[in-house]
Amino acid sequence: MVKTVLYYLVFAVWYLFSLLPWWLLYGISDVVLYPLVRYVLRYRCRLVRESIAASFPEKGDKELKAIERDFYHWFCDYVVETIKLLTMSKKEIMRRMTF
Repeated sequence: MVKTVLYYLVFAVWYLFSLLPWWLLYGISDVVLYPLVRYVLRYRCRLVRESIAASFPEKGDKELKAIERDFYHWFCDYVVETIKLLTMSKKEIMRRMTF
């Protein structure tokens, strides 16, 4: 019972979030989600850093940090774009995706 209520509550919040315009979603991604994921939750920090260093052994520390920062920005944008799919029309999805 509790899981069902929690499911519908989370789904309702995501649905309302997906109704926001793109510019606001990307703003939330950059201002709220990015610092939360990268600095507070530290989502897979060591794994991301090690993978980037292994993929680009010729890059210096400064360049690796820039790639890591760009990855986290991309990841947060990806999360909000995925949530936005809840309310996108088929026409809009087809316009934005390449198959």
